[in-house]
Amino acid sequence: MQIYEHSKQQLIQICKDIKSCCVVVDSWSEKYTGINYCGIGLRFTDENFKLLSFVLGCYAYDAPSHAALHFREFVDSKLQEYNSQLDSSKFVISDNEPNMLAAFRDNCQRIGCSDHYLNKQLQHAFESSEIHLNKNIVENVNCTAAQNIFSLVKNIVVDIRRSHRQQQQSMKLQVYSGTRFNGALTMLDIFREVFYELSALLTNTKSMDSFNLIDKKSVDDICCFLQPFDEVIQSLSEDHRSTLHKVISYRQCLINNASNESCMAIANEHRLATILHPKLKNFECCHDEKENAISALKSAFDQHKVNILSPSSCVSKPH
Repeated sequence: MQIYEHSKQQLIQICKDIKSCCVVVDSWSEKYTGINYCGIGLRFTDENFKLLSFVLGCYAYDAPSHAALHFREFVDSKLQEYNSQLDSSKFVISDNEPNMLAAFRDNCQRIGCSDHYLNKQLQHAFESSEIHLNKNIVENVNCTAAQNIFSLVKNIVVDIRRSHRQQQQSMKLQVYSGTRFNGALTMLDIFREVFYELSALLTNTKSMDSFNLIDKKSVDDICCFLQPFDEVIQSLSEDHRSTLHKVISYRQCLINNASNESCMAIANEHRLATILHPKLKNFECCHDEKENAISALKSAFDQHKVNILSPSSCVSKPH
């Protein structure tokens, strides 16, 4: 406890000198206890452009509700413990659920989590019959064959995990979790590795009929298709380096692989990070975004000039 308090006081001192940072926010409910949690992290670069990451805490969420107003107040109260508060110079990374969008609409700059965008696309592919592109447009999800295989595999895995038969396998099957990034690949990849062990394991069980309906080549094809998504998710989840500049090129790679332009939303911050990167500034992977990036850069310069010339920035500081 003393080590924790000492570290917390050190971080409070560090936060006093931070002019711009990124606050990472997530919330979830524990499946068995029903307790709600909110995790808050802080990321910024030091004077040597080294990325520093801190976990402020994993807090039991005790606000009156999950409404945007209450959630924002909860996050603000935790940041205040570190003498920090959200403003126009602070960024927030969160998932893209409606309450998150509303909670961080004002007095900060919110950027949607690219990993969350990808995971939602994969969830829709395996679990949804239709998706809402916007308030007025609904599109059917034409993944019937993949969804059937996914459902059969998921039921078999759950059945085996509930029994003692799991101990007879060379690898432990992984139950699908919608909150785990690319959880479908995790489950399917292990399933295909032990596929030929399952026939003997499922003999004289109700799951044998389901197993006989599964074509292993189809499972292999699905895993092969999902592999690039997993590689992108892993790369964007790096803790020690900034990954904002990678989003546009990775998005284009996945579009080329999957022909799905809605797999990730692009913000001007992504464009700025890419055009300022010496190896990516030519947008060789996605020329369509180059003009958008140039426009975003010009707007950023114009805004910077306005800030410099504004009266508030010209007030001399007392000595």
